[in-house]
Amino acid sequence: MKPFTVIAIDESPITGITTLKAEWTNTNGEEKKIDLTFGSLEFANYRVRLNKKQWILAHLEKWVLHKKLIIENGKNSKNLIKIQSLFKATESIKLLQGKELHTICSQIIKGLPIYQSLLPSMNNTSYKSSVENLQVIIDFANQNQAQ
Repeated sequence: MKPFTVIAIDESPITGITTLKAEWTNTNGEEKKIDLTFGSLEFANYRVRLNKKQWILAHLEKWVLHKKLIIENGKNSKNLIKIQSLFKATESIKLLQGKELHTICSQIIKGLPIYQSLLPSMNNTSYKSSVENLQVIIDFANQNQAQ
């Protein structure tokens, strides 16, 4: 899973025309790239923030939904702690919609214990990928909480 990554932003010092190149992996695992031109650096930066917000929310939601399936289909379907954590994680995603990138990232970092409590057991075949994908989301949130 590759987070939304800006490869280049180039602004013409004469015209202000700005080009943006970025790449990422979408929630279906497909590699995506954009090469766009904007009238100003301000618009390019707005697009970057928008894409970063969309990326982190989509990947967090997919991650939580996957944990929901594991919980519902596994031994933890009656585990009250897992069910409460799942509810909190699902509600937090709803509350983060429409928020600024730095707020989304800060809240994800604050909610890390909730997400960690949703991890499947270590003997589950999804454990390793669940930990890795959560780490990518958390790293992305740490890098973008000041933006």
